Amino acid sequence: MYDAVRMRLVEIGEAVARLSTNVTERTADVPWRDIAAMRNHLVHQYFDTAFGIIHSTVVRELEPLRRAIGQLQRDLTTE
Repeated sequence: MYDAVRMRLVEIGEAVARLSTNVTERTADVPWRDIAAMRNHLVHQYFDTAFGIIHSTVVRELEPLRRAIGQLQRDLTTE
């Protein structure tokens, strides 16, 4: 399960890295660069990623990110 969650976080980071600045500037409170940096860490430092980092990210960070993305989707579809 750890590996599956880790891979989903890699995918999230990859998607975030491809967002345009037009999109990321709309939600300046979201740490977009940190999300992309975590992807880089997970990909390149596989053996140096503690379970606690993954767990904390899932428990504390995914829901605020989900809300921010939902708001972005609503904003972009109404324009």
